[in-house]
Amino acid sequence: MRTLTSPAWRDRRVRLAVIAFAAAYVAVYFAMKIGHAHIDLEVYRFAVDAWLNGGDPYGKLPQTAVDLELPYIYPPFALLPAIPFTVLPWFASYILLFVLSIACIAGTLYLIARRVWPEGERAGALLIATGGVPMALTLEPVRETFSFGQINLLLMGMVAIDCLARRTWLPRGMLIGLAAAIKLTPAVFILYFLLRKDYRAAVVAVVTGLAATAIGFAVDYKGSIEYWFHGFAGAARISGSTYRANQTVHGTLARFGIEKPWLTVVVGVALLVLFAVVVLAMRRSDPVVALLVCAGFAVLAAPTSWSHHWVWIAPALVVMLVHGVSALGHRTRHARALLAACGVTWLLFILAPFHRVPGNDDWAVGEPDLELTWTPVQHIIGNSYVIIGIAWIIGCAVVALAWRKPPATQDADLAALGR
Repeated sequence: MRTLTSPAWRDRRVRLAVIAFAAAYVAVYFAMKIGHAHIDLEVYRFAVDAWLNGGDPYGKLPQTAVDLELPYIYPPFALLPAIPFTVLPWFASYILLFVLSIACIAGTLYLIARRVWPEGERAGALLIATGGVPMALTLEPVRETFSFGQINLLLMGMVAIDCLARRTWLPRGMLIGLAAAIKLTPAVFILYFLLRKDYRAAVVAVVTGLAATAIGFAVDYKGSIEYWFHGFAGAARISGSTYRANQTVHGTLARFGIEKPWLTVVVGVALLVLFAVVVLAMRRSDPVVALLVCAGFAVLAAPTSWSHHWVWIAPALVVMLVHGVSALGHRTRHARALLAACGVTWLLFILAPFHRVPGNDDWAVGEPDLELTWTPVQHIIGNSYVIIGIAWIIGCAVVALAWRKPPATQDADLAALGR
């Protein structure tokens, strides 16, 4: 603990230097992203514009800047929070998304740091959050989120606030309910509340999600029928895609050439086994690790999780780094192993090895799936995120069993932080 308890980080000059570096890095990063197409942000704007003008957001939309006709695949309720990004001019819209995304990275890392390093207090958490932003921006999932103009970081921030904040200005569970109404995957985080025995928050999340979905029916009844009862507006078509960027259990097994109905059976069995390990790890882990295990399961269990959905790797790396540094001096072997794992994981998520193996784009109609021709080594490289995600969950479960920590409730966890 000598490293983390050292007064060096409390030095005002150190903090100013970290802030200056982070600000400069973010500014340069923003400038580098200006020339990107941000096609997902374009699709959000096209869909909202069609809806506001009496059109069909799930119909044929204009081509993006890279000449692709992409569908809008989010629930109708998601049109409402996307309105500000549509009414603003294009450049202002991207600035808004960029600023909010950076704030969500920093906010998530701050909440994580407050939990895993309470001795650092607010100043220490702010330092980790500020210094962690440049680190996060080096990761391929975060880079791609900004390049596409995606909302992954906004959803991560909503979930982190709901699960980790000492006090929330909305009833706990409401932000996850809203996030799930915008994009279905965050609904998995209700499991976090259930296993922490915060049943009230779980109920709030479910009720909020249903209420938001009902609002979606109110604002676009036809679109809601199309989305909820006719294949999720095209999302079902790409479900379980073999494309290499689909880093999920389903995608991984599909790339082995397993055909339906056996693919469905194998995926189901694999996810049931993984779910059992997830429950074990979450029940016996501290709130931060439990949340990160849940996040890992969310992306692994979804039929389709593109690489940019893996943004939770940023807070996971911070947790590994803080725990590793904390263990130096009194659990040296454990610390070295954890720091080595952190370094390797960081490097792999910078390089995104799956880009180095043969693959076809989903829109390459008529082209063979090159992913089905992979060698065993290429399968390891091409499924790297999935392998790391499963290893993270299993590792957390093993540590949880070794420590034999009993389950803790959300209320008890918050009380320990001085709620």
